[in-house]
Amino acid sequence: MRALLIPALLFLPLLLLGCPAQDSDGDGYTDGSDCAPDDPNVHRDAAEVCNGIDDNCDGQIDEGHPDLPWYLDSDGDGFGGGFSLELGCAAPEGYVASSDDCDDDDPLVHPDAEEVTCDEVDNDCDETTEESPDGDGDGYGLCEDCDDTNEDVNPDEIEVECNGLDDDCWPITEDAPDGDGDGWSMCDDCDDADDDISPGEDEYICNTIDDDCDPSTLDEPDVDGDGWNACDECDDADDAVNPDAPETTCNGIDDDCDPWTDDEPDDDGDGFTLCEDCDDGDPLVNPAGTEVTCDGVDNDCDPATEESPDGDGDGDGMCEDCDDSDPTVAPSLPEVICNGADDDCDAATLDEPLTDIDVDGFPVCDDCDDADPAVNPSAAEVTCDGLDNDCSAATLDEPDDDSDGFVLCVDCDDADPAVNPGEPETTCNGVDDDCDATTLDEPDDDWDGFTVCDDCDDADPGVNPAAPEG
Repeated sequence: MRALLIPALLFLPLLLLGCPAQDSDGDGYTDGSDCAPDDPNVHRDAAEVCNGIDDNCDGQIDEGHPDLPWYLDSDGDGFGGGFSLELGCAAPEGYVASSDDCDDDDPLVHPDAEEVTCDEVDNDCDETTEESPDGDGDGYGLCEDCDDTNEDVNPDEIEVECNGLDDDCWPITEDAPDGDGDGWSMCDDCDDADDDISPGEDEYICNTIDDDCDPSTLDEPDVDGDGWNACDECDDADDAVNPDAPETTCNGIDDDCDPWTDDEPDDDGDGFTLCEDCDDGDPLVNPAGTEVTCDGVDNDCDPATEESPDGDGDGDGMCEDCDDSDPTVAPSLPEVICNGADDDCDAATLDEPLTDIDVDGFPVCDDCDDADPAVNPSAAEVTCDGLDNDCSAATLDEPDDDSDGFVLCVDCDDADPAVNPGEPETTCNGVDDDCDATTLDEPDDDWDGFTVCDDCDDADPGVNPAAPEG
């Protein structure tokens, strides 16, 4: 007991001196006088509001605020149904002031909702709003009339085909039936009893039927404008082909539209038609024929086969060339006389004329130079004059009698093979060995009046046979 007293006595001076009052919520009222010391909005001078709290600490709640009726809003659409009522100055959670909701289980049904026709629901909770109005006044409301803007469309009307309307409001009654089952209704099909006739078909010309239901697509057109329609002519894309046209052979076309008119006839009966036979009037002329040269006819119908081949390549074919094996003989060449050949293929041009131009008694073919009377077969050969004086190749104009390789015309002694222009000069032998007069046989090199042949030292003018002996 003493132990408990000692602490109490220690605090006694503090009690005697007094402690300051505490205001926890700072609203100006001490906790001891404040009925809600932790709420600054509640104290003795606060105004009482409708909030379910004793705001002014007078022991009463919401005094001065009347109780109002509140209705449960089960579907949360802002309107109560009027079956569950609560009183109070403020609406309890889930309650509202209105009790006009005719279906409080459907949030889409309430007085502010828009009436939806034909759903058998009073969406706006107003029985005066029509569920099925009759907009066109034909005695059928919107819910039974498939077009309530047209008084001619309702369940009592008869279906009128192909007007685009469901006149009797009965989908089974077709507005556009397809009688032939071709995918085109009678409204578009010009013959709804024939499934081969419809706008989807191609027009088949010349069958007297409008296959594609398009009058602009002609059944008997004249495409090429030649005056014959496609039904009467064999090619209506070519204005040159029709029954009035003449047949043109070898063009692969039945120009006159008559199969009996032959495009490729064989008039000569040689097995080759006019189109491949270069002369269909001659049975011996055709691509299988043998080419006969120089007859002026293309016997084998092949221009590449020569009519006049040029065997010797001289530019003249065998038909004009009198010797097509010799290129020096051709009509285009000049006649070369005295060669035994008809060089120009002209018999009138003589090969051996009897003319003796130089009047030396020998005609041109026997005279090797018929312009020089000194040259003929009876003349003597004159050496080294550059002429064949005797017209004999055997008689040499420049002989080499000593066979030293130098002809008489340049060899000063053609009888001695040791003397010729190719030999060196041998002094003091009395012979012109090199056939060069400027190369002395007896030179005097020291100019002492004595040649090398007499001078014992022809390099020293002081030494010679006339010099005194020193």
